[in-house]
Amino acid sequence: MKYNTLRGRLFYAIVLSLLAIALISCAATFLYSVVIKKVNEKKINVVLENIKDDDANFQEKIGLLLDLPHLTDEQKAVIYNKKAVGEYLQNKMETFIDDAGYAIFYNIQAGRDEDAIYLYACLANYYLEAGADSAAYAMILNARKLKNFYRIEDIVTRIQALHIYGRYLLKENDFEDALKTQGQITKDAQVLFEKNQEASIGYKKAALAYTAYITLMQGQTDEALRMVDAIYDEYGDEMPASHVQAYDYNIPLLYVKTHCAIRKHNYEDAIKFNSEYGKICKKFGFTMKKSQLSKDLLFALPRSMLEERQKIFIQQSIDSSILAETFLENYTELMGNKLDSVMENLSYSSRIRKSRTKLFSTTAIVTVVFLLFLLILYKVYTDTLIDGLTKLYNRRALNKRVERLLVAEKDYKAIMIDVDNFKKLNDTMGHEYGDYVLRG
Repeated sequence: MKYNTLRGRLFYAIVLSLLAIALISCAATFLYSVVIKKVNEKKINVVLENIKDDDANFQEKIGLLLDLPHLTDEQKAVIYNKKAVGEYLQNKMETFIDDAGYAIFYNIQAGRDEDAIYLYACLANYYLEAGADSAAYAMILNARKLKNFYRIEDIVTRIQALHIYGRYLLKENDFEDALKTQGQITKDAQVLFEKNQEASIGYKKAALAYTAYITLMQGQTDEALRMVDAIYDEYGDEMPASHVQAYDYNIPLLYVKTHCAIRKHNYEDAIKFNSEYGKICKKFGFTMKKSQLSKDLLFALPRSMLEERQKIFIQQSIDSSILAETFLENYTELMGNKLDSVMENLSYSSRIRKSRTKLFSTTAIVTVVFLLFLLILYKVYTDTLIDGLTKLYNRRALNKRVERLLVAEKDYKAIMIDVDNFKKLNDTMGHEYGDYVLRG
């Protein structure tokens, strides 16, 4: 009686079928993820290539991409990155905070640290423009935890990060390192010139303007004024076309000119420069910056210039300046908390999603291992019931079979076969031949 009975073959067939199903499920899941990733990448590339930064409907077009099924963290990072940067360039700050939070989170998850740094820098720049310097510096310090700014490979990202970091260093009175950041920006702008002339000139102008501002903060009034005049001679002093140009170029230069005039007691010039400064601030909504410089001028003007002092006081009182500052700090703090909340919620959702994926993978692996264990266990069990030489059931199997028949109270018959003089066969022909006879 051979051991590979119908029951044994059926058991093997079932276990192997389940094992095959588990392996096919794992393979199908993997192939599906690969295929859907490729399909999504193709759709994302087609849409993003046809979207321009000045496209009025870019938010709606990019929003459709977020409805694609099973997007990876990297794909979400690419989509939200484009959306957030577009909103920043178009000054759509009402949606920029949320989307920047999503973009930063997915960039970090996907290992795209430089893209996350770029968005941190954009957020910090927005806060600086609003006058909420502390919130801006908190942002840039968060970005610095991701990577040393001088080691950033992408030139534009490095410029953006150093642009804000330089302001933080100045606040800490680290003049040497602050000037170092502007020197690096100037070098990077020259490298960028061949790829993007307009952007290169804009970055260089901003670096030179802020270098003059740092020089003024060091107390070198004449040198700062000389630098401003040289910059105006090279690039002009026309009314800015964008809030970025206004904040990075015109405002620091007019700030330097106003304070230089104050320090030299040229109050008429100081009033004129402050007026130009105020017009630009009003046009682009830099209310906080406008009130700060007006306050400086108001304190500097002598009492003999009563009429001029009254005009400045009426235009922007010190009390309203303090109130505006308090409001903006509170507002940007709320926006910062909102950004943190967005990223915390995303982190929680991501952990849940990864836990589910890990649970599925673990379940599939455990199933495969369990089925293999059953096969091994069944093989070991059957090996204990058969004779290794003849592959027939042994004495143990016979006893179990008889016990089952007795318990079932069934009649049975047994045939015993004995081979006479088998030892003689082994002795004369050899044990290998004897084994061959038994197997036959």
